[in-house]
Amino acid sequence: MSYEETRVELIAVQGLNVTKRFMGRKVRFNVSKLRKSIEKAVLSVGLSINDVEDIVSEVLKAFEGKEYVTTREISDLVEKTMISRTIKDWRWEEAAKRYLLARIYNQVYGKNKWKKFDPKDLELTYNSLKLLEIRYLLKDPETGRVKETPQMLFRRVAKHLASVERFYGKSEEEVKKIEDEFYRILSELRFMPNTPTLMNAGTRLGILSACFVIPVRDALTTPDGEGIMDAVRAMALIQQQGGGTGFDFSELRPKGDMVASTAGVASGPLSFMKLFDTVTDVIKQGGRRRGANMGVMHIWHADIEDFIKAKTGEAKERFLQNFNISVGVYDAFMEAVEEGKEWKLVNPRKTFLRPGEHFDSRYYAIVRARHSINEEWVQEVIVSELEEKGGAVSLDETLIITLDEAYAIAENEGAITKTVNARQLFYEIVKGAWEGGDPGMLFMDEINRRHSVWYLGKITATNPCGEEP
Repeated sequence: MSYEETRVELIAVQGLNVTKRFMGRKVRFNVSKLRKSIEKAVLSVGLSINDVEDIVSEVLKAFEGKEYVTTREISDLVEKTMISRTIKDWRWEEAAKRYLLARIYNQVYGKNKWKKFDPKDLELTYNSLKLLEIRYLLKDPETGRVKETPQMLFRRVAKHLASVERFYGKSEEEVKKIEDEFYRILSELRFMPNTPTLMNAGTRLGILSACFVIPVRDALTTPDGEGIMDAVRAMALIQQQGGGTGFDFSELRPKGDMVASTAGVASGPLSFMKLFDTVTDVIKQGGRRRGANMGVMHIWHADIEDFIKAKTGEAKERFLQNFNISVGVYDAFMEAVEEGKEWKLVNPRKTFLRPGEHFDSRYYAIVRARHSINEEWVQEVIVSELEEKGGAVSLDETLIITLDEAYAIAENEGAITKTVNARQLFYEIVKGAWEGGDPGMLFMDEINRRHSVWYLGKITATNPCGEEP
């Protein structure tokens, strides 16, 4: 039985005595121990002994009639009761902080085996300590006991990050100096790294990045591990370790499209998004923080209308609860909105650039498309590439396929599935965002104009926070 689930059965003896079972042992627990721990915290901030009795009485009263509670529930209620009084006297927040910190120290060092708090730990607020205890401080996997104080956490992070300097020729003395300096700015709260770094630095997992974009190809699995199920697996592993994940589902063929391998029909991107959402739901229940997803679909996709409405109306409370969704829009679409023009939706599968070969959605023309043929810098890139390649270059190997070229291919291959009014489509995006916050919008042409290594390929999605394409 874990420390967090230690059972405490209430015995109806004027509500004063309880029986505590810890690790299978049943021991007598006297209310005076609870009173003593509260007393230390309360008196240390200048409050009175009468305040101690009030807290004890309120805590015991809250558990009247219950068969059992956990030690965690008792501690949480003590802290909650103290915090509720902060509005009348700010010292109660300090008392709650010291009560919580004492509990952390007792688990790390053992009861009566430490003398005073680290002054730097006392500089943290109650909310900061509570968050550290719940999410970031390392715990014993068998008992659930906290294994480190906040300053130990900062030292662990500093030590791990400084250790990389050994690979760049630094001496042990230099590495230690860097560690100490980084610890100093952490402990002084001048800088705080992201969640995976706080959670994982110096541990077996070791993952420090928080944000990832995972490719989702138009196949269940691929040899290079970029298919739908490959993406689900990668997402689960990343979220288990505290990372967030973004996906572009635009490569997936639309609902009702042909699936040659089974002679069936495709269920569409939204059906697979439900799978990603469910897996995230499972992971977040067992992890230290909730998983987060960004789902993107580009404005040309045949299923874009359903995607835009996926989290509106009644669906916003029950569908894709672990996703934020965004529509990838292009300059051409926004111009069509301004001018009141029609907009064509495309089945990406039918724009394949390598006919006769096995389908690989990386070579769907519409997926690779970016920018307009009318942009001067795009024309310069195309001319330069043609000159370099002797006057001809295959579209599946060119640096840039423009949206104009991709739509020409779509027209020629019968890939246009529907024509809609651009303003109406934009209105549905705005309406959904107004009603429930989804979908957002990603301006794909602008993102790719600012892409520092644009020649390596098109940016198609972002992570949940949006800062990492």
